[in-house]
Amino acid sequence: MYDSEGNPHYPFYEWIGFKAYDRRSPFVDVKVAEMAAETTYRELAHILNEWTAVSISHTTVGNIVKKVGKSQKEADAVSCPIVTLLQNSIKF
Repeated sequence: MYDSEGNPHYPFYEWIGFKAYDRRSPFVDVKVAEMAAETTYRELAHILNEWTAVSISHTTVGNIVKKVGKSQKEADAVSCPIVTLLQNSIKF
């Protein structure tokens, strides 16, 4: 499906939250990040490769954790601006 400017348009992907070039849903990314808190990135990649249809490397697990962390930080900044203000004023 194409929009009025001739660009590809995937309503289903937009509806479930896929961004351009993403191959996983945001929900899967959050779950991978949660599991990464409990084990090493290599072990998590091995578990996912063995038990699911997901083929993922330990490097990709790390990238997912960074992406989810950045999204969480941005969400926290919007929901609680006073905490963000305090965090920005304290230099470590």
